[in-house]
Amino acid sequence: MTGLAVDSKYIYIAYQSRTPGLLRIDKTDFSCQRDYKFSKIVDPHSILSLKDRLLIVSSGTDSVYEVFLGEDEIERESYFWSLSGKEEGSDMHHINSITKFDRDILVSGFGSKTNDSWKETSNGFIFNINRGEYLRKGIYHPHSLHKYKGSLYYCESVTRSLWRNETNILKLESGYIRGLSISRDFIVVGSSTGRKKSKSSGKTFAISGEGIIDKSCGIIVYERKNLKVLHSLDFTSQYTEIYDIVRIK
Repeated sequence: MTGLAVDSKYIYIAYQSRTPGLLRIDKTDFSCQRDYKFSKIVDPHSILSLKDRLLIVSSGTDSVYEVFLGEDEIERESYFWSLSGKEEGSDMHHINSITKFDRDILVSGFGSKTNDSWKETSNGFIFNINRGEYLRKGIYHPHSLHKYKGSLYYCESVTRSLWRNETNILKLESGYIRGLSISRDFIVVGSSTGRKKSKSSGKTFAISGEGIIDKSCGIIVYERKNLKVLHSLDFTSQYTEIYDIVRIK
């Protein structure tokens, strides 16, 4: 499971499988209401919930699709955007995260693959779809775009850093930072062990730029104003990776 999104009634969860899809979860009792199957989206990642539709990143085609949900099935799954401007494609820039910033839609991506591997690809970016321009470049594996109080936050996963606009506000000691939620009092980030095998190539590698692979997977809760660690949750016994974090209430 990868991308998460919420609206007034439901939690949406994208999942990757031979036939990728989307789960619709009731917020009141966490029951699974629907399991939608995608026909065009490949390797789904982040989800942006809008008033009348969902925008879902199709990393496997380097693009974004808009999805209109019916009661029992997907009513429409339409191509929305790609960096190349073409609907058909492959994972060339690893588009992954998506968010709304004021009236504009922003996405993040790793950039062009280096030496047939994402490990050393450090030319990641944040791109404004509406304006057709780059906001940031040179990010080492960007993830988890998030707007809060007029500022843009994002994770630079390999350097274990959390950024607010152009300022690096915190850095984990180890791990692969990915997954972010911000509220009035808290900043919550996820830390993964670092993938040892590429999904696309099957090659084994250490994903951390400094060779650091934390053997723990978990969530860290910070006080938003002074960035003091308040709490941490360790999921190592059951999981190795965290992709997304959302606030439900």
